[in-house]
Amino acid sequence: VILEVAPDTLYNEIFLRVFRGSLFEISSHNSSNFVSQALLSSVRHEDQ
Repeated sequence: VILEVAPDTLYNEIFLRVFRGSLFEISSHNSSNFVSQALLSSVRHEDQ
């Protein structure tokens, strides 16, 4: 939910601090796979 409602600045900060460089590891883990799915569902711009 946070990724869906966060302002662009917060969304970008979350991406840079949490997902950048570790997206494969997060998406491969059984318990955190849903987080990477939420990220992909909440992409706002084609650049993301």
